[in-house]
Formats: sequence, structure tokens, C-alpha cells
Amino acid sequence: DGIDPYVVPVALGNPDKVNCQSLKIAWYNDNGVTRPCDDVMRVTAEVAARLDREGFMIEEIEFPDMQNLVDLSTQLRESADAGLIVRLLEKFGTVEPGPDLDGYLTDEGLASAHTFDPEIMEKIDLARSRALQFMSGYDAVLCPASHAIARPHLSSRNDTFNDWSYITVHNLLGWPGGTVRAGTSGQGGLPVGVQVVAAPWREDIVLALLAQIETLFGGYQRPPL
Repeated sequence: DGIDPYVVPVALGNPDKVNCQSLKIAWYNDNGVTRPCDDVMRVTAEVAARLDREGFMIEEIEFPDMQNLVDLSTQLRESADAGLIVRLLEKFGTVEPGPDLDGYLTDEGLASAHTFDPEIMEKIDLARSRALQFMSGYDAVLCPASHAIARPHLSSRNDTFNDWSYITVHNLLGWPGGTVRAGTSGQGGLPVGVQVVAAPWREDIVLALLAQIETLFGGYQRPPL
């Protein structure tokens, strides 16, 4: 766009032209780092089973190198966040940051706020290459969007980076992903979503497969008010 240095001139595909039943899909409902709650695992498995019955090519797998990817994501955030936050606070003259920043602005974090070890980027590049080699055998990955369903406000403040690994690893890899409702929790009738992830620049595959799942499972349902 002539402004953002990270925009790459890649033509994005049209999701309407994706033949979803020709896709090879990998799926998992436990990444081996944080086990999802029963409702999330049930709904993800139900979606995988339904796609299989509908004739989709889908295979249950263990996503490789997951713990290493989560560790690298955590290290990157811990190395960069404190410095970024400090600079933003100084830039906008904020002298009383909110309580949600307490976990970032620790003595240890502040001590390393303006330093960064390039070795972590070398490790991330190697991990991204290994993940691309794995993804060369598949078109998309179906997995949980979160380890838990919706919770009361502030109840997630004590979560760790491991708890959000179902989305942060794909951010680290630079892979597009999206979520769609595919079920309901056993208690409380809360929505339960699943996530679809594809290789870089294949947003068309993500959107096409999400639309198929939404059609099969009804998508958003207005709750009784």
C-alpha cells in the first residue's frame, strides 16, 4: 500500500473458488501444552467427524514442535513487550498504567526493556521453516480456538502464555486463521468455536472452510433474551 513496510504484494485467492472437498485437512483438539475443557474438545471432535462423514479428507494429527513454538512465542513476548510498553507509556505521557500491565512491568522485565537477543529470531526462523515443511502435506488445520469457553470478566488475568497457545503459535508462524461457532456448551448454553488455520497467504482456504463449517453447524444462533 506504499505505507506499511510489511505489506507484501501477494494476490489473495477468492474463497468462493475453493473446492473444500479437495482440501487435505489435519485436525487436533489437544496441542499437548494446555488441555482444553471438555466442551471445546467435544465440539472440535464433532466438527472433524462431521467433515469426515461429508466426504472431506481429514486426518487426526499431533502438531509437531508445539512446545517449542509456544516457548519461542513466550520468549519473544517477554523480550519485546516490556520495552514496547515502556516506550508507549512514555510517548503518550501515561504515568499510572492500569493493573493489566503489572505482569509485564516487573523488575526483571524493566531491566531488559531496551535489550533484545537476536538469537531468538534465529530460532523462530528455524521453527517456522519446520512448520512450513509439515504444512506442505496439508491445506488446512482444524483445532480449538481456545482452551476454554467464555468466562467471567477478569477471570483470565492469571492465565499464562501457554493457556493461549492455540492462537499465539499461529501468530508466531504468520499463518492466517479464523474461528466460527460450531456448538454449545453443556452448561449455560455458551457458544463453542473451532479454528481453521492455513499456510501463509491462503486466507481464501480459511474463509471457505469456515463457511462450510458454519453451514453444517448453523453458525451464530441468537440467544433467547
